[in-house]
Amino acid sequence: MEAAVDYGYYRTPRDVSLTELADRLDVSRSTLQYRLQRAEAWIVRSFVTRSMGPVEADEAVAEGSRLRVGRSGV
Repeated sequence: MEAAVDYGYYRTPRDVSLTELADRLDVSRSTLQYRLQRAEAWIVRSFVTRSMGPVEADEAVAEGSRLRVGRSGV
């Protein structure tokens, strides 16, 4: 994740593609994609849990609810 940020993968427009980043890091594209998706999911879950509270977020997920992302003062 840190390398993706450093190389500009998360900039708009991107400074480096997923394939280019994987080459620079000497890992396969699929491995890098998997690792980034896992890291992104962890970050999002952490953010939602802190925003909604762990019990409310867990209940929403358990019920199959979609967690809404909106403009609540951010």
